[in-house]
Parts: sequence; C-alpha cells; structure tokens
Amino acid sequence: MTTDQFLLSAWDWNPVVIGVCLAALIGYARAARFRLRARSGYFVVAVALFFLTLSSPVNALAEGYLFSAH
Repeated sequence: MTTDQFLLSAWDWNPVVIGVCLAALIGYARAARFRLRARSGYFVVAVALFFLTLSSPVNALAEGYLFSAH
C-alpha cells in the first residue's frame, strides 16, 4: 500500500464522532444564542481538531502503526 492509498482509504466516517461534534456545535450555538464572538471561533476550531484527530488518517496511524502519532 502506498502512502497516497493509505491517506485516501484511512478516513473513518464514524457516526458517533460526527454526532458528538454536531451536538457540541448545536449546543454551543444555543447557549451563545447564535451570536458569534471571538471565542466562538476557538470552540469551532477545537471541535474541528477533535473531528480530525478521530476521523483522519492520523487516528489510523496512531492505532495501528505509530504510538507517537498521539
């Protein structure tokens, strides 16, 4: 398996991870009453990083091959 094949096939579209991320964003939007502030961007970036770490090839790499990827 080449690196390109690994990077394209290792994405994991886990419905639980997607649901938790969407629930967090919706809950934050309701709590902030749909007003965007500067710190709202920080929360959105944090949720995006959470999603990327659990769905991207980084997670597959950390689980199966390389512990230091954590």
